Amino acid sequence: MPLEILAEVRQIDGDRAAKAFAEVTLQTEHGELTLSRLRVIHQDDKEPWVAYPDIRYQDNSSGEYRNLKTIQPGARLRKAISEAVLTKYAELGVGSK
Repeated sequence: MPLEILAEVRQIDGDRAAKAFAEVTLQTEHGELTLSRLRVIHQDDKEPWVAYPDIRYQDNSSGEYRNLKTIQPGARLRKAISEAVLTKYAELGVGSK
């Protein structure tokens, strides 16, 4: 069974760069894996892109805030997931002029 990627995308109300949340299910011969809280970032005059969930924390030694990636797919899988999410996003008509 080849990898199948199912994406559900829902629009976020408001005036932010994040325009939608996505939930992606990867169906494999070994079962399913669901990735939640991916975001579609779409800024004016730029192409939309998919941001993966991360955890924001404050570094104890420097006091600076940092983001820790919680999901890091390889380049090919990342591209396939992004294509599935952005296809569903385009179907919503969000950000179209």
